Amino acid sequence: MKINNRIIQDNLACKYKSFLKIIGEVGLPHEFELLEVERSRQYRLQATERLLQRLKLESAPAITSATTDDLNKGFALIRDCTIDTDQLVFFFDALRRVDGKSRLGSFHYLPVLYHSGYTVRTNQRLMIAIACVVLAQVQGVYPRRLRQTPVRRVAKLYNSGFMSHSRENRV
Repeated sequence: MKINNRIIQDNLACKYKSFLKIIGEVGLPHEFELLEVERSRQYRLQATERLLQRLKLESAPAITSATTDDLNKGFALIRDCTIDTDQLVFFFDALRRVDGKSRLGSFHYLPVLYHSGYTVRTNQRLMIAIACVVLAQVQGVYPRRLRQTPVRRVAKLYNSGFMSHSRENRV
């Protein structure tokens, strides 16, 4: 069994729960967990729409299982993307193309992970760090430009990571 986002998130919240998932134990989800999943799904739809507007794009392809060939095509934005490595399967809410040398050519991608909270917590920082490592394995360069991007009427969209909340880092 390969490790995925859910197991990593569960491990950050409760090591025992992630252990149970790894060995194949399945339980019934609590009503609150189902509510959170639905809320997260709705938020992802709103945040994706807002990101497309911000980048002035009509649409972006959704690539379920991205390969190096898919990334070589150079789409400005790839949404709902999964990258499968030897050790894990990592889901990205989106990948955003930026200029810069990489194995892919004269561009590389930044990870976009959505988070509906008002502050970036340690768990989200760790998830974006893991996302950067996974992307670096594929494109040969670590994403360097990490920042938060505010989104109107949607709590926050953490586009390609995070920064401190000091005045000089606000967008």
